[in-house]
Amino acid sequence: MGPISQAQAAGRSYKAAGLSLAPAGCSPPGEPSCKPALSCAEPALVENRSQTGAPGRDSDSSPRHVGKKVLIVYAHQEPKSLNGSLKTTAVEELTKQGCRVTVSDLYRMQFEPRATRKDIIGDLYNPEQFNYGVESWEAYKKGRLAEDLVEEQRKVKEADLVIFQFPLYWFSMPAIMKGWLDRVFVQGFAHNFPECYESGLLKDKLALLSFTTGGDQGMYSDEGHSGNIRYLLWPLQHGIMHFCGLSILAPHICFAPESAPEEERAQMLTSWAERLKTVWEEEPIDCTPEWYYK
Repeated sequence: MGPISQAQAAGRSYKAAGLSLAPAGCSPPGEPSCKPALSCAEPALVENRSQTGAPGRDSDSSPRHVGKKVLIVYAHQEPKSLNGSLKTTAVEELTKQGCRVTVSDLYRMQFEPRATRKDIIGDLYNPEQFNYGVESWEAYKKGRLAEDLVEEQRKVKEADLVIFQFPLYWFSMPAIMKGWLDRVFVQGFAHNFPECYESGLLKDKLALLSFTTGGDQGMYSDEGHSGNIRYLLWPLQHGIMHFCGLSILAPHICFAPESAPEEERAQMLTSWAERLKTVWEEEPIDCTPEWYYK
């Protein structure tokens, strides 16, 4: 199958699977997009640990979603990248709706991704043999987790929707974002077996993965070298998010913006803004093996 027909077939399979795709097609299986989105306003700088958008109103001064809270966990080194522009677009659009938007800009925060003894304040539960899972669980119950983790958990606890914005790295998320999940989603806070999946501790919240790829749409199709992109979403959406009880909205994927012309990259931002206008009306996907592997 040639590249054009392959991409067309991929588009049909993605729509059938309920995936949200930006028109056209960020990087090889995991390289960030650093090509500036010239049509997009430059992202606002994030001071200290996070960026917060104040609740806004529509042009007719009628707030639509006042009271809704959104956390954007953002992992990209370059504010002028497409990922940076997608993050800014989300902040602007959701704020217009009256949402309270908070951004955890992991690189700007210099977030520590390593799960270590430093995450535990005071004495260990078992000083003879360090087990991070056990120690973080005990520390959470006793209020002895490190301050940066407590702050991130507060943001998650307050959020109605958590958006993860990132470039695909080696068929997964960047290490700094995976480290955020390792350290923040500890037992007792996000899960506590058998309280997982539908009964997970974050069950009243929504999650949405918004990411860019290096390969084009055809590369991530059934006929492509990388296989259907739904396969990559199983460990991220099901193994992490759904395990913790989060209801999963269809992912938003921008394919190969590094090689896309400026007008197509601008359209990717427009499509993202348009989707966010009705994001609160979306139904979560059926997060079962069939959705990923049918």
